[in-house]
Amino acid sequence: MDSRYNKFTSLILEIYRSIVKIKSTSMADFGLKGNQVQCIFHLNKSEGGLTLNELCERCYEDKGAMSRCVKSLISKGYILQQVGDKKYRNPYVLTASGKQLGEKIDKLTTEMVAKGSSGIKNEERETFYKNLSIVSKNLEDVCKTYGSKNG
Repeated sequence: MDSRYNKFTSLILEIYRSIVKIKSTSMADFGLKGNQVQCIFHLNKSEGGLTLNELCERCYEDKGAMSRCVKSLISKGYILQQVGDKKYRNPYVLTASGKQLGEKIDKLTTEMVAKGSSGIKNEERETFYKNLSIVSKNLEDVCKTYGSKNG
Protein backbone atom coordinates (compact mmCIF):
# COMPACT_ATOMS: atom_id res chain seq x y z
CA MET A 1 0.00 0.00 0.00
CA ASP A 2 2.80 2.40 0.89
CA SER A 3 4.43 2.00 -2.54
CA ARG A 4 1.06 2.67 -4.25
CA TYR A 5 0.67 5.84 -2.20
CA ASN A 6 4.19 6.97 -3.00
CA LYS A 7 3.89 6.16 -6.69
CA PHE A 8 0.50 7.88 -7.01
CA THR A 9 1.44 11.06 -5.15
CA SER A 10 4.84 11.30 -6.85
CA LEU A 11 3.37 10.93 -10.34
CA ILE A 12 0.58 13.43 -9.67
CA LEU A 13 3.11 15.92 -8.27
CA GLU A 14 5.44 15.43 -11.26
CA ILE A 15 2.56 15.99 -13.68
CA TYR A 16 1.46 19.10 -11.79
CA ARG A 17 4.99 20.52 -11.74
CA SER A 18 5.32 19.94 -15.48
CA ILE A 19 2.04 21.73 -16.12
CA VAL A 20 3.12 24.68 -13.98
CA LYS A 21 6.48 24.85 -15.78
CA ILE A 22 4.84 24.71 -19.22
CA LYS A 23 2.41 27.47 -18.26
CA SER A 24 5.08 29.73 -16.80
CA THR A 25 7.63 29.32 -19.58
CA SER A 26 5.18 29.47 -22.47
CA MET A 27 3.36 32.52 -21.12
CA ALA A 28 6.42 34.43 -19.91
CA ASP A 29 6.45 36.50 -23.12
CA PHE A 30 2.99 37.78 -22.19
CA GLY A 31 3.81 38.36 -18.53
CA LEU A 32 1.12 35.94 -17.37
CA LYS A 33 0.94 33.68 -14.33
CA GLY A 34 -0.69 30.25 -14.18
CA ASN A 35 -4.05 31.39 -12.82
CA GLN A 36 -4.19 34.14 -15.45
CA VAL A 37 -3.63 31.55 -18.17
CA GLN A 38 -6.47 29.45 -16.71
CA CYS A 39 -8.75 32.49 -16.58
CA ILE A 40 -8.13 33.38 -20.23
CA PHE A 41 -8.47 29.72 -21.23
CA HIS A 42 -11.92 29.43 -19.63
CA LEU A 43 -13.10 32.81 -20.90
CA ASN A 44 -12.02 31.79 -24.39
CA LYS A 45 -14.15 28.64 -24.12
CA SER A 46 -17.24 30.42 -22.77
CA GLU A 47 -20.03 32.07 -24.72
CA GLY A 48 -21.05 35.36 -23.15
CA GLY A 49 -18.33 35.47 -20.51
CA LEU A 50 -18.09 34.25 -16.94
CA THR A 51 -18.81 35.87 -13.59
CA LEU A 52 -16.21 36.02 -10.86
CA ASN A 53 -17.88 33.08 -9.08
CA GLU A 54 -17.88 31.01 -12.27
CA LEU A 55 -14.19 31.78 -12.83
CA CYS A 56 -13.43 30.74 -9.24
CA GLU A 57 -15.17 27.41 -9.79
CA ARG A 58 -13.54 26.67 -13.14
CA CYS A 59 -10.05 27.82 -12.17
CA TYR A 60 -10.17 26.28 -8.67
CA GLU A 61 -9.23 29.59 -7.07
CA ASP A 62 -10.66 31.47 -4.10
CA LYS A 63 -12.41 34.81 -4.64
CA GLY A 64 -9.49 36.89 -3.42
CA ALA A 65 -6.99 35.28 -5.78
CA MET A 66 -9.41 35.41 -8.71
CA SER A 67 -10.27 39.04 -8.01
CA ARG A 68 -6.57 39.95 -8.15
CA CYS A 69 -6.22 37.86 -11.31
CA VAL A 70 -9.03 39.62 -13.19
CA LYS A 71 -7.81 43.06 -12.05
CA SER A 72 -4.39 42.24 -13.47
CA LEU A 73 -5.87 40.94 -16.75
CA ILE A 74 -8.03 44.07 -17.05
CA SER A 75 -4.96 46.27 -16.56
CA LYS A 76 -3.12 44.28 -19.27
CA GLY A 77 -6.05 44.84 -21.63
CA TYR A 78 -6.97 41.16 -22.03
CA ILE A 79 -10.39 41.15 -20.35
CA LEU A 80 -13.13 43.53 -19.34
CA GLN A 81 -16.26 43.30 -17.27
CA GLN A 82 -19.55 43.73 -19.08
CA VAL A 83 -21.73 46.58 -17.91
CA GLY A 84 -24.89 45.66 -16.06
CA ASP A 85 -27.01 46.20 -12.98
CA LYS A 86 -24.90 44.31 -10.48
CA LYS A 87 -21.17 45.00 -10.47
CA TYR A 88 -20.12 41.69 -8.94
CA ARG A 89 -22.41 39.50 -11.04
CA ASN A 90 -21.57 40.97 -14.42
CA PRO A 91 -19.55 38.57 -16.56
CA TYR A 92 -15.98 39.10 -17.65
CA VAL A 93 -15.22 38.74 -21.36
CA LEU A 94 -12.10 38.76 -23.49
CA THR A 95 -11.07 41.88 -25.38
CA ALA A 96 -9.81 41.60 -28.97
CA SER A 97 -6.23 41.13 -27.71
CA GLY A 98 -7.54 38.71 -25.08
CA LYS A 99 -9.21 36.66 -27.80
CA GLN A 100 -5.96 36.51 -29.76
CA LEU A 101 -4.14 35.37 -26.64
CA GLY A 102 -6.95 32.91 -25.87
CA GLU A 103 -6.46 31.31 -29.28
CA LYS A 104 -2.72 31.00 -28.64
CA ILE A 105 -3.40 29.43 -25.24
CA ASP A 106 -5.94 27.06 -26.81
CA LYS A 107 -3.45 26.03 -29.48
CA LEU A 108 -0.71 25.54 -26.89
CA THR A 109 -2.90 23.49 -24.54
CA THR A 110 -4.11 21.30 -27.40
CA GLU A 111 -0.51 20.71 -28.46
CA MET A 112 0.67 19.98 -24.91
CA VAL A 113 -2.19 17.57 -24.21
CA ALA A 114 -1.42 15.74 -27.47
CA LYS A 115 2.27 15.51 -26.58
CA GLY A 116 1.51 14.49 -23.00
CA SER A 117 -0.80 11.68 -24.10
CA SER A 118 1.14 10.48 -27.13
CA GLY A 119 1.46 6.73 -27.29
CA ILE A 120 -1.86 6.18 -25.53
CA LYS A 121 -4.75 4.70 -27.51
CA ASN A 122 -8.10 6.51 -27.41
CA GLU A 123 -9.82 3.74 -25.44
CA GLU A 124 -6.93 3.66 -22.94
CA ARG A 125 -7.15 7.45 -22.57
CA GLU A 126 -10.89 7.24 -21.91
CA THR A 127 -10.30 4.56 -19.27
CA PHE A 128 -7.51 6.63 -17.72
CA TYR A 129 -9.71 9.74 -17.40
CA LYS A 130 -12.61 7.68 -16.08
CA ASN A 131 -10.37 6.14 -13.42
CA LEU A 132 -8.74 9.46 -12.58
CA SER A 133 -12.20 10.99 -12.11
CA ILE A 134 -13.15 8.15 -9.78
CA VAL A 135 -9.98 8.64 -7.73
CA SER A 136 -10.62 12.39 -7.59
CA LYS A 137 -14.21 11.91 -6.42
CA ASN A 138 -13.20 9.27 -3.85
CA LEU A 139 -10.50 11.52 -2.41
CA GLU A 140 -12.93 14.44 -2.34
CA ASP A 141 -15.32 12.25 -0.31
CA VAL A 142 -12.49 11.26 2.03
CA CYS A 143 -11.68 14.95 2.56
CA LYS A 144 -15.33 15.69 3.38
CA THR A 145 -15.51 12.77 5.82
CA TYR A 146 -12.17 13.63 7.40
CA GLY A 147 -13.12 17.30 7.61
CA SER A 148 -16.43 16.53 9.33
CA LYS A 149 -14.66 14.38 11.95
CA ASN A 150 -12.20 17.15 12.80
CA GLY A 151 -14.40 20.19 12.16
